[in-house]
Amino acid sequence: MYKFIRIAYDSALDEYIEKLLEKSKVKKYVKIPEIMAKWSEEIKHMDTHVWPGMDSIVMVILETEEAKKLCDCLRKLKKETDINFFVTVMPVDEVIE
Repeated sequence: MYKFIRIAYDSALDEYIEKLLEKSKVKKYVKIPEIMAKWSEEIKHMDTHVWPGMDSIVMVILETEEAKKLCDCLRKLKKETDINFFVTVMPVDEVIE
């Protein structure tokens, strides 16, 4: 069984996320850089002078056990930083490579 993991994060975390993926031996993923997002009324990354900054999304499909390990690493990162990000995990019925 596989899991689809989507990580949406403040682009300030780019280096952390990439190192985490490398450490977790994730070989295939999709990264969508430089997106605009609203995290809350106070936190908006619209890349303007009022709301500077951008966000990114990384999407990966892993076997369930590997997905659990990656999620554990992401939980640890969440505790270590005040930078906004969130993770969603969904089951995957089939993977065709």
